[in-house]
Amino acid sequence: MSCGTVRGRENSSLRGQSLFRYLFASSLVALLAWCAFAPAASSAQGPENVFNLADFGAVGDGSTDDGPALQRALDAAAAAGGGTINVPAGRFAIRTPVAKDFGGTGSIVIQGVESTTPVPPPTAFGDKLSLPLDLVSEFHPQTGAGAVALHIAGLESFLVKDIAFVGTPNVQTDAYITLNLHEINEASILHCEFYGLISQIRGGSIVRAARSHLTLAQSKFLGSTGNSGVNVPTVECLEWKGITVENTIFIDYGQRPELFSKTGMAAAYSWLIIGNAAQPTADSPRREVVLREVFFDEGALNGLSALPSLYPPSSAPIDLLYITGLYQNVANLGTSGHYLTDLRGLLVEKSHYGWSQRADVAINMLNIGNAILDEIECVEDAERLRADNRTGRLTVINSIYAHLDSLAQFTDIRQTATPQEDPVQYVRQQFETIAGREPDGAAHYFWSDKLLRCGADASCLNAGRAALNTYLNNAPTPTFTLAGQVLDEDGDALPGVAVALTGSQAASTVTDAEGRYRFSRLPTSGIYTVTPTRRHYNTFGPASRTFTTPAGDLEADFLGIVNRHDLRGRVTVAGGAGLSGVAVSLSGSQAGSTTTDASGNYSFLDLPAGGNYTVTPSLLSHTFAPAAQTSNDLDADRTLNFTGTLVTFSISGRVTAAGGVGLAGATLSLTGHRTATATSDANGNYTFPALPKQGNYTVTVSRANYTFAQASKSFNDLNANQIANFNGTLVNYTLAGRVTSGGAGLSGVVVALSGAQTAQRTTDANGNYSFTLPAEGDYTLTPSKANYTFTPPTRVFNKLAANQTTADFAATLNRHTISGRVVNVNNTGVPGVLLTLSGAQTGTTTTGADGSYSFANLAAEGNYTVTPSLRHHNFTPPSKTFNALASNQQASFSVTLNSHKISGRVTAAGGAGLAGATLSLSGSHSASTTSDSNGNYTFAGLPAGGNYAVSVSKELYTFSTGVQTFGDLDADKTANFSGTLVNLNLGGRVTAA
Repeated sequence: MSCGTVRGRENSSLRGQSLFRYLFASSLVALLAWCAFAPAASSAQGPENVFNLADFGAVGDGSTDDGPALQRALDAAAAAGGGTINVPAGRFAIRTPVAKDFGGTGSIVIQGVESTTPVPPPTAFGDKLSLPLDLVSEFHPQTGAGAVALHIAGLESFLVKDIAFVGTPNVQTDAYITLNLHEINEASILHCEFYGLISQIRGGSIVRAARSHLTLAQSKFLGSTGNSGVNVPTVECLEWKGITVENTIFIDYGQRPELFSKTGMAAAYSWLIIGNAAQPTADSPRREVVLREVFFDEGALNGLSALPSLYPPSSAPIDLLYITGLYQNVANLGTSGHYLTDLRGLLVEKSHYGWSQRADVAINMLNIGNAILDEIECVEDAERLRADNRTGRLTVINSIYAHLDSLAQFTDIRQTATPQEDPVQYVRQQFETIAGREPDGAAHYFWSDKLLRCGADASCLNAGRAALNTYLNNAPTPTFTLAGQVLDEDGDALPGVAVALTGSQAASTVTDAEGRYRFSRLPTSGIYTVTPTRRHYNTFGPASRTFTTPAGDLEADFLGIVNRHDLRGRVTVAGGAGLSGVAVSLSGSQAGSTTTDASGNYSFLDLPAGGNYTVTPSLLSHTFAPAAQTSNDLDADRTLNFTGTLVTFSISGRVTAAGGVGLAGATLSLTGHRTATATSDANGNYTFPALPKQGNYTVTVSRANYTFAQASKSFNDLNANQIANFNGTLVNYTLAGRVTSGGAGLSGVVVALSGAQTAQRTTDANGNYSFTLPAEGDYTLTPSKANYTFTPPTRVFNKLAANQTTADFAATLNRHTISGRVVNVNNTGVPGVLLTLSGAQTGTTTTGADGSYSFANLAAEGNYTVTPSLRHHNFTPPSKTFNALASNQQASFSVTLNSHKISGRVTAAGGAGLAGATLSLSGSHSASTTSDSNGNYTFAGLPAGGNYAVSVSKELYTFSTGVQTFGDLDADKTANFSGTLVNLNLGGRVTAA
């Protein structure tokens, strides 16, 4: 690039002279502000912490490596807790990388010999813009591509001023990064020059600020560049907390005689890249970029880029990019003046984009929440504005451009007759008139947007303007601190309260040990709500507080009302009965005591939530399970129950029968100091527990069916557990009865005994029997005799407890049934068959529809024969006989229908057999046959009982009897036929010829 190149745009923007005059006036205001700041900043550390670089061995001859000297100076300042390092006139080469991490506290100033040469306004011509700042304290970074020249980290504040960072001619990369500022709350570069520097390594830059608030003011970047091929910018901000660039020049050449520029080697991706924003914190809740009176020459691919998504980790939302008084020569590379992505808010005013001969767009807006462009000039082939479809709102006011490519969801284009009607300029005018200062970026955007959203609504506009005037008349500061204290209901500090800030900014913090919280750097132009929350606190007074456009710092205190809960419970004895009179103590976060009521209940009410509480019961001569219960971090009503046990002794023992076998079911009666009863268990054991000591007690045993040699035992002045055993003797009982049949004694009946003992007796001639058995046995008597049934079939005597002499039975001779079924060859029942019973009893019956029959109530021990019969049928077997019938019997039969034949002979005259005659059978069966050579024929296998007719025929024969019939065929039959040959006449006539 050349001076002539810059001069090429000098006559191209005369139509913007009024804008330029404004920018020049603004730059003078900024310069005066810097002049006021600079002395205070340089002397902030006090004389005791001032160091001179020369005192640490720095030579400054341009060839000696002064990196180690600068390192020693920084180490000394760190040891002193901060300070100022004065850099004398000289050219201090930094070949050895210098790096210092100050651990997060302290302030450091690196300042050169002061120069009063101001930075010209961005509207100045190239010959002015490219002049050096007359700085005689120079750092020459010479660490090359592999290292950062100067790395400063971990400070509350850092200021470098009046230092020129100068590159080395013909060097491809002076340093990976010339000045790297990391984790510095306030990082400031003031009245510095970066001349002829280049970094071409991916990830490099000339200046990088990370995790810091960066202020870059009254400085110049002359002929310094990066590498657009690997996205290397000149200035890069990463995980930044805030960025302010004021009255700073970025131009692609300079006028130092030893080095014109490094931009001939490569173009920077951007003069300034706005990378990813740091997550908001309570002391730094806003992510805002402010550019005032900045000049961007065409030597970078994109003059300004906002690319938060390009950098990991992901970016916090960027609240605002505010640009005012910017002048840019847009690159001739078909790119953008500004390439801006992912911003919540954008306000550009009084700025110029031009000179370019081949630009794509002056401002390219992608995914911008709300963009306001006011009084901007887009000329000389940089005359296009663009917004994509992810952009929410775009407002363009009183601006010069040729093309507006807007896909924004809402686009508003305005032209106003007067600045008073332009909301953006109205806000600026009110700030300058009432407050006597330019609007800060956040305020300018807030109030402009507020008025813009009113549209043509006059009442809305009037209310917004009135609110702005009220705000300004209160002499607001640009930012304020919102702080406060949270106390509990006793007036004590409440630490650990989560305090959420919502509204124009979002952040959160937690109250400290004194209950205090603090949100800093909040723009006074905004609406903020503070809401406290804390576990165990559902109520705060007030629940939240909202502040609208405060003028300055605010205190917002809260009173936290802790939740309260109850501890309740019940003290019971074994079995669940309440235990009264128990002393219950509360310890831990709160102390107290109470006594259980008649039902064993106790309670401690209204205890502060979150406390740790222990409940302990006590009562003379009692132990408790559990001994105590603790409820930590109380967060709800709790129930803590206890079981109390009296300190006592027991009387126990075992009740046995003969042979030492445990005797269950014995009743043990306790008398004396206490009365009670117990029953021995399956093993004969019993216990009288929990007997207060020193009482007099007697235990007496009793059990039905048993006698005891010693039935009671006594214990006086009980002072230990005692044993009282008892032994019982079982008594015997008689079990007897009589078996009768028809009222008479039945002898020979066997009576079987089963159960606790087994035996059997046979009834005598009178039917009597008898057993002698031990008591309490379970016994069953079962009589039996062949062919007799007994009522009842058995007698059961469980737990025999007395003589039983009426265990009688009635015997009944059994009766049985002979039944069966008559079926044919197809196993199908045959009805109507006559069955005849003979023997001890006689009778007849007929089979039913299914072929079944029955002879019932037949006396046992008899002999019986069953014979079936049916006309025309045969039976298999012909009969069945049952001797000495002893049970129900089955007698089934198979029946077969008889069959017969009809046969005969057909003869001619003289009795000779007539062959070839046709015999036809009809009736119950149909058939035909032909007589043989002897005249014989047969129809065989004809079912009996059928009706049949036999007829005969033969050609040339007549039969005297042509048909013979046979009804109810019950045997073989003969049907003969005699035929007579028919005589025929044979005649004719004899004639002559």
